[in-house]
Amino acid sequence: MHTSKYRRRNDSAAHYRGLVASSSALRTTLTLAAESVAYPMIMLNILDEHLQHTLLTVGMDDRPSLHRTDVLCDSVMRTGRPVLITDLAADERGQLPSLPDSGIRAYIGIPLTGREGLPVGTLCLLDVAPHELGADGIHTLTRFAAVVEEQLDLLRRRDPSPSHTTTDELAAALDADQIIPWFQPLVDLQTDTVVAFEALARWQHPTRGLLEPAEFLPLAEESDLIIDLDLAILARAVRQLRDWRSTHPELRVTANLSGRHFQHPDCVDRLRETLRAAAVPPDAVILEVTETASFPVNDATIAHITALRTLGFQIFLDDFGTGYSTLQHLLHLPCDGIKIDGATTRTLGTPTGDALIRALAGLADELGKLVVVEGIETPAQAAKAQQLGATHGQGYLWSPPTPTDAMHTDSDLGTVASPVRGCSTGITVSEPPPRPSEVRGNRLT
Repeated sequence: MHTSKYRRRNDSAAHYRGLVASSSALRTTLTLAAESVAYPMIMLNILDEHLQHTLLTVGMDDRPSLHRTDVLCDSVMRTGRPVLITDLAADERGQLPSLPDSGIRAYIGIPLTGREGLPVGTLCLLDVAPHELGADGIHTLTRFAAVVEEQLDLLRRRDPSPSHTTTDELAAALDADQIIPWFQPLVDLQTDTVVAFEALARWQHPTRGLLEPAEFLPLAEESDLIIDLDLAILARAVRQLRDWRSTHPELRVTANLSGRHFQHPDCVDRLRETLRAAAVPPDAVILEVTETASFPVNDATIAHITALRTLGFQIFLDDFGTGYSTLQHLLHLPCDGIKIDGATTRTLGTPTGDALIRALAGLADELGKLVVVEGIETPAQAAKAQQLGATHGQGYLWSPPTPTDAMHTDSDLGTVASPVRGCSTGITVSEPPPRPSEVRGNRLT
């Protein structure tokens, strides 16, 4: 789930999310932008995979981070185009959770592009009264947005990395067992039961707190350090699974596996040894192959994947729906399923999105593969995904990624997963943790 344009956009946003955007020049630009179209309020927002972060406001109080599905700027980010709503009271989008009691009646969202050429945020203008605006006004705001982009890039040059992490620091963190798994449930959409937990990397940094994947995974992926990281997460995940399976023997874990592993002749032996050390059988583990565009479909790759499946591992191709290369891999690589990426999931309910997911699920079904849809956040998305042919789902509807110490076993694995924050399927979340981007200092979920 981290070679796509969607992932790259999230990584780009991470460079801006932590900027201290309180410079007088930036505030002046926002003030002038709002005054140019006679809007009383303006916000500078950065949107990552899950949240909208407000860096600066003019004419209004500071705003907390809000979930993307609750804000109008999500549509600006998804389309990369300005959005104008002259009267929210007459528009169905005015029913978003962040709006009904806010008194806001008019909205303008102008996309902001990061250095990598991808949308990373918005200029958001608000009014408490209906407010018409012509094409000239939108053009003016677009020019102001270009100035804001330059100012943000200048701030980024002063602070070129949100984490300042080096390869040596990341390697030392692996040696010190600071890279840990958080777990998110994988749910059977037909039975509403949890069948597995995906292990997702987090860095428990001794001084910066919990770091998000975007702050260290791109660095790891630039070298074979990603192999050590994958194996470290897998080792901890299967040790935890061994404890869970003492009461829930059918439970599985899923773990990410970079395509770089297949470039090494001992990759199968290393994975087998990792499971042997934990006394967990390979058929209890699903490996999600990532970075599929970065490795070739050749005899060696096919031989490695075939050997892993012969041992009992299930192999899923991750980050599906984002490119032709992944379709080639589905047609030519032996695998057990595909995982449709969160960017595609966001298009559920649109003609194009539904057609794409229906086509992918239909192709997978014809080939005898399972289909996981990740990034599900509403019951409507879960129902639509199942209707279109998906077999499994994953996302914040059931639970965010959760540390092991916030999970416990208390009921039968066959019970129904409870939507929204946690699941009562044998492994439950005792206290919903903050979303990853809300943790100070927080493969990409």
